[in-house]
Amino acid sequence: MTNGIVIDNSGSNTIGVAPNETASFARNIIAGSTYSNVLVQGAQAQQNTVAGNYFDVASDGTSDFVNPLARGVTLTTGAHNNTVGGITNFVLAPNDIPEQLNHFGGEFFGILISDGATTNTVSLNLIDQCAIGIGIIRASNNTIGGDINKSRNVISNCADSGIFISDEDTSPPITRLSPEKPNEKVLLGKSLQSNGESSNRSMPPVPANPVSNARPNALTTGNNLQGNLVGTGTTGNRLPNARGIVVFKATGNFIGGSNNNFINVVSFNILGILLGEGANGNIVQRNRIGLDAPTGNQGAGNATSGVAIIGLNNQLYKNVIGDTDWTAFT
Repeated sequence: MTNGIVIDNSGSNTIGVAPNETASFARNIIAGSTYSNVLVQGAQAQQNTVAGNYFDVASDGTSDFVNPLARGVTLTTGAHNNTVGGITNFVLAPNDIPEQLNHFGGEFFGILISDGATTNTVSLNLIDQCAIGIGIIRASNNTIGGDINKSRNVISNCADSGIFISDEDTSPPITRLSPEKPNEKVLLGKSLQSNGESSNRSMPPVPANPVSNARPNALTTGNNLQGNLVGTGTTGNRLPNARGIVVFKATGNFIGGSNNNFINVVSFNILGILLGEGANGNIVQRNRIGLDAPTGNQGAGNATSGVAIIGLNNQLYKNVIGDTDWTAFT
């Protein structure tokens, strides 16, 4: 099937768990779609909730149906004010699994927000073993996460990026070893092969939506990333992504929050945060980068750098950056 569920210019639908319901009774298991397991599209697609579902994850919640070209949930072409996941009314203990939690495994994108989708919220999701956990491409003013105690996303084991923000479909390349100094780790270049050497693979372009090919001329700006665990779990365990957070050819986005309830923890990845080419005027504030937990002080370094900056006019302040193998900034 091309899509599992399509919400086309429709509002106020619930896919999965409504408030005060139990996930085991309301959960959907959606797998094997060639485009998206859930597709929400159109300017009238608003106030929809996708919560408590398994996407390409078996009913036991532990094994994945690997679906490497698909998306778990796609919000696109003007969809707005929708929620993927939810928020609890209580402080989560490290091992709590709230009813609203969506579980994604093995897709190309766990969640993709694209082409004019705006003011959507993505929170309380467990995203594992995707190429890219959450992608925001030509979409603005979306919120990824929230209060880390009530609405955190856990994003782990992604081959390209935990969170990817861009005006373009393609991802900047990765390198582990410098060709000039083969024993020295570097920040950027080509994607990794299993032996740690560079290759020429880059992220393939995002294919056109088979239901609607409309692509508004939208920019990727004003998105807020806060209260997420990227590369580490709730107990400080090691769950590395190739890169934690990537901003590439996108301006005016925010990583972090105004107080400690909204920090991101970005640890154990090969590279923590990359503000790449054309990533200008973004703000990175009050994050814990290379530490094991929101309040922990144990080293959990990103292998090359905590933060790498290539773009212009970005601001970094009130971050705690520690225990990298090479250097905290470049």
